[in-house]
Amino acid sequence: MAATWPCPSCGRRVPATLEECRCGTPRPAASALLRMAGRREKLPKDVLALLVLLVLVLVAGLVTLFLPYGPNRLPKLLGFVDKPRSPAAATPAPQPSATRR
Repeated sequence: MAATWPCPSCGRRVPATLEECRCGTPRPAASALLRMAGRREKLPKDVLALLVLLVLVLVAGLVTLFLPYGPNRLPKLLGFVDKPRSPAAATPAPQPSATRR
């Protein structure tokens, strides 16, 4: 058995020999309040499903944030050297003929 009990209304530790706190809260009421506060209430299924969905969306967002989307076809700005285009096949201009009429 504990030497003291906590008063739920004022927060004091009351000796176990006393049945009432200085604030006037009786001991049986204090133990009933402590038992009620000690119970864990379960979340409703719809709230639990919403929380699971929210966590999945957050995880998917983080995965898409850190994984590359696809090949990077854009050139990098610093240190990029553009390759010169290959010259088009030039057709020689026709030579004027020496014989003119």
